[in-house]
Amino acid sequence: MDEEEKEKAKVKWIIQKALSHKGLWLTSEEKAKEYFRQAELLRKAIRDLMDGLQRTYELTEVEAINIINGCYISDYVSKYRKLKEIADKEKRKKRKTKWKLVYHKKK
Repeated sequence: MDEEEKEKAKVKWIIQKALSHKGLWLTSEEKAKEYFRQAELLRKAIRDLMDGLQRTYELTEVEAINIINGCYISDYVSKYRKLKEIADKEKRKKRKTKWKLVYHKKK
């Protein structure tokens, strides 16, 4: 295909695209900038959600990003469920040991 044929094919594609267009035409930079501003607000809201996840559940940044994006959720829940079980078990051990010490001292 030589350059002239490529140009004709390109023009044909543009005409077909224009004729098949069913939506509104984006002809205003202001409209495009408004969508950009809305996207900026969404990015800020997502960042705030991510920060909230990190602070509330003491997650790493990568974990929070992945959860916001819907990735590895069951892996993280499983990880922290296991860590909580270990922590709870250790707390029970300490309470039991403390109780034994207090109980024996009163005798």
